[in-house]
Amino acid sequence: MTRIAVISDIHGNREALKAVLEDIRLKQCDTIICLGDVIAKGKHNHECVQLVKNNCDVTVRGNCDAYFSYDPDQMDSEREKNLIKAYQETMEQEDIEWLRSLNDCHEMKLSGRLVRMFHAGPDSFNNYSSNTIYASVEEKYSMFMPGKLTCSDGTADVVIFGHIHTQMMQKAFNRTLICCGSVGNALDFIRNPSKDGDVRNTVSAQYMIMEGNMSEEYGPLEFRFLQVPYDIEKELEDYDDFFEKESFEYELREGNYRSHEKIRKILLKDGIDLDKV
Repeated sequence: MTRIAVISDIHGNREALKAVLEDIRLKQCDTIICLGDVIAKGKHNHECVQLVKNNCDVTVRGNCDAYFSYDPDQMDSEREKNLIKAYQETMEQEDIEWLRSLNDCHEMKLSGRLVRMFHAGPDSFNNYSSNTIYASVEEKYSMFMPGKLTCSDGTADVVIFGHIHTQMMQKAFNRTLICCGSVGNALDFIRNPSKDGDVRNTVSAQYMIMEGNMSEEYGPLEFRFLQVPYDIEKELEDYDDFFEKESFEYELREGNYRSHEKIRKILLKDGIDLDKV
């Protein structure tokens, strides 16, 4: 059995990434695969790029990796130019070039299943329509289909992605759809102060492990979700002059997304009104 750690959505959070890498070492994983969004939101983007480069066997590109490695002078909006420049100042040029070089998808045969991994969806870095917990059955089925970002034209047996920052696993059509969660920016979108449990259930660093045989032959397959506490205060101790400090600090401490209305609009499509939960 090969033990594979899958991480995603680090978002410049050095302390969370270090804690997860140490836990992966203790779990004696054979391979580490990163599903993107190594950078942005947090401050320690250079350090996180270097840690991922030095520890992960495969890294695919996330929407933030793509967007913040663009040439800012090619952007029409001054706001976008300035934001990209600000994040690029937290990295070195070799970090930016590495982000630009990443592939969009990784696939393998594990215990006879076609396992496909990407950041958000088979056709988009920014997919929010078919990968949320409450998406329709047909939308979920589309996640298993090949698309312009996938490596092959097969229909996947297992799809693993990041992007939505919360761990989930669902079965449909004899297939398995998994979000591995977020290392550096774990969130829970269904919130109500009168119903919420302990916020530590959300704000730990999240990742997953899968175990199987690297074989075409059908065999045993295991998935595990892990949550690793880390020192949020240490991560934030040098953020005083960082332009994203207030928003990122709120998300790290509260496990809640900075823009309630954006998430509300996404979930309204799936029949959930966050103002009424």
